[in-house]
Amino acid sequence: MSIFKESADENLVQARHILDTQLLPDNSIPRNCLSINDKLPKVKFVRDISKDELFKKLIIIPEKFSKLFLNPIEKYKEKEDIEGRDVFMEIAYLDKEYKVNTFSNKNCKLPIKKRTKILVIDEAFPPIVKNEITLNLIKSFKFNQDNYLSQILAISTSNQVENMKFFNNKSEENLSNCEFVSSYIANLIAYSNKDLKINMNYLILPSEGPVVLPKINFSEISQMCEQLKKSFNIEDTKFVTWKEYAIKMWKIMDGESVNSLYL
Repeated sequence: MSIFKESADENLVQARHILDTQLLPDNSIPRNCLSINDKLPKVKFVRDISKDELFKKLIIIPEKFSKLFLNPIEKYKEKEDIEGRDVFMEIAYLDKEYKVNTFSNKNCKLPIKKRTKILVIDEAFPPIVKNEITLNLIKSFKFNQDNYLSQILAISTSNQVENMKFFNNKSEENLSNCEFVSSYIANLIAYSNKDLKINMNYLILPSEGPVVLPKINFSEISQMCEQLKKSFNIEDTKFVTWKEYAIKMWKIMDGESVNSLYL
């Protein structure tokens, strides 16, 4: 499924993959609004993590995985101040506001330590917004890489990989031929490089269906849990409890996904 809308107008002289193309009057050449600064998303860091001594490790997850990693938040409380949840970044684009939140161990199902936080990116955000989020994240990592974060793990899904992938920005090989990823994980991989001193790891789960509504095998969820335990030294007893919860929750969510796909 393409995220780009193809145009049937053969008179357009601009490539169809360009987002948000504007047509000018009097048969002028179409102008790409991405070249106009006032049309780009405006990103604001709400929290300066470079001065946060308790922000040493970071796990980036898609919104779809929130139920596996985080404590549930009732809808009527979503706009309230919640302990353990902080607004990390605000993005303004086309008269809409988007937020990226981080969560501490006070609001997590995953038994992380105090120095670890979880950052959630909504896959349903417009592509240009996700691009600006990841671009500014990497810039922040590079600017402050001597001062704070020591480990980052970005998790996502792809319907174009055969098995679970785990690699880092220093790896020579990551994806096999004919395998590829999209959305924010692709941006993070593209924008990070071997010069980034921070240990930037990527975990990609094979899935079926669109990115916003992935269908993932339970064994892959189990492997993801095991990799998290290994990467973040999670205590055995707490890990077993969380893994059982995560698999059980995914079974519930998998049923919801199937129903949604066929409604």
